[in-house]
Amino acid sequence: KGNMTEKKREQIINKIQEFTLFDDEFMTAVFNKNVESTELLLRIILEQNLKVTEVLTQYVVHNLYGHSIKMDIHAVGEAGQEMDIEVQKDNSGAVPKRARYNSSLIDGNCLEAGKDYNKLPESWIIFITENDVLEGNLPIYHIERTIVETGQNFDDKAHIIYVNGAMEGDTPLGKLVHDFKCKEPDDMNYKELRNRANYYKKDEEGVEHM
Repeated sequence: KGNMTEKKREQIINKIQEFTLFDDEFMTAVFNKNVESTELLLRIILEQNLKVTEVLTQYVVHNLYGHSIKMDIHAVGEAGQEMDIEVQKDNSGAVPKRARYNSSLIDGNCLEAGKDYNKLPESWIIFITENDVLEGNLPIYHIERTIVETGQNFDDKAHIIYVNGAMEGDTPLGKLVHDFKCKEPDDMNYKELRNRANYYKKDEEGVEHM
């Protein structure tokens, strides 16, 4: 029995070493309450120095009348901005209507009864996908509502972004994508991710947590 337990433990540890940030279990551990890494991610993707006050992984937004959602990473900005970051290996988890639904449910839970609509916070739904889901052969896609007749931005402060994890490169975003696909933490470009990944793969306490 003891040998079987040790064998099982070895199998689990070997599996942990194969994890990348596209694996749900590993991503959840690395980003949970990790403001530093989340700010890094948002700074690169949004190209702005956005400050984050709270980060939680596997965060559930309940819908009493229908389908609830579970965000991979839920972040709140210092000005109240709402961010849902979804890390997807499977294309089916990043369909456009999921982005629409998540955005609507975030909005529905952000405005208290009687409050002015202008109090609705700015929001981002960000998909980081292992494959080029939108098939445009671009590193990143920004989806914004526009006025069809004029081509102007509708400016409702609701944004959807898709990051193409299939496209690495020598840019901040390309290096971030590389880090998401890395099994070996020491090969990561960004220390914020490298330090946390090392903890869960190589530190005894971190490995026990995983």
